[in-house]
This record gives sequence, C-alpha cells and structure tokens, in this order.
Amino acid sequence: MQKDGSSSTWLSPKGANDSRGRVSPDGNAIAFLTRLEASDPPDSLAVMRSDGLDRIQPEDRTLASRLAWSPDSRTVVFLRVTASGQAAGLWSVSRDGTGLRQLAADAIALAGTYREP
Repeated sequence: MQKDGSSSTWLSPKGANDSRGRVSPDGNAIAFLTRLEASDPPDSLAVMRSDGLDRIQPEDRTLASRLAWSPDSRTVVFLRVTASGQAAGLWSVSRDGTGLRQLAADAIALAGTYREP
C-alpha cells in the first residue's frame, strides 16, 4: 500500500474474520486474531508474512486476545483465553508458531492497565 492508502492488497482469505493485526518491528510479519466464522469461540492467534503468505497458527490453535511483538520480531506475546473467553495467563510463541510457553498465570494483574491503540 502506498502512503496515501492507494494500491492496498487484501491479505485475509475469503470468509476469514481477521482483526487486531500488529506488524512486527522488522516489518516482515503480521500477528493477528482470526475466526473462521463469526460464530466461532474466541479468536485464535495467527501470524503471516507481511505480504499475506505463509499464514500459520500456533501448535494448538491458541485462543487469544491482546497481542504484541517482542522488540526483535521473533516472538509474539499474548493473553491466552479459554473457549468461554476467560483469561488463561500471559503466553508467548515463536514467530513460526512453535515454542508456545506460559510466562505468567495471572495476566490480568500484569496487563490490567494496558490499553490497545
């Protein structure tokens, strides 16, 4: 896309409900939340190259909300949620969808003052 908004390209496949995209600091990837259908449970975490190719989801179709990139663009940090939408801790996953790990059990205490841009 040009600075004036022209020449934009739609990156999501037809029917996907993608939202809250975050471009990695190096500009080469986008982390975002996705639902295959509007009626699906909470959003799943996904990552793709900034050109829309190589769309992947972490190892276990991780349900998530709020997300951010690490400064080195290698890791996505996010609030994991259950199928009912309840908080399930602060987690991280490598850009390629591997290495899912819990960072803190009580993410609400850590992110309680966070405000999305």
